Amino acid sequence: LEPSDETPLTGIRRLMAKKMEESHAHIPSFSYFEPADATRLVQLKEKMLPEAGKEGFKLTFMPYFLRALSLTLS
Repeated sequence: LEPSDETPLTGIRRLMAKKMEESHAHIPSFSYFEPADATRLVQLKEKMLPEAGKEGFKLTFMPYFLRALSLTLS
């Protein structure tokens, strides 16, 4: 298919597109952002990077976020 070609939606894809359009029209969008100082988190991650490298894995912020979330929810 060329980028300019259009393929009509049929079956489930057509129904999904219709439902997505309806929900977008009826459900208001909402976003909320809260500023946070992550300086100490960044410093902790940088401090832990050499140890993570020795263990053979790439350290990301995800484990820290999951830990914070689990403490918040418990």
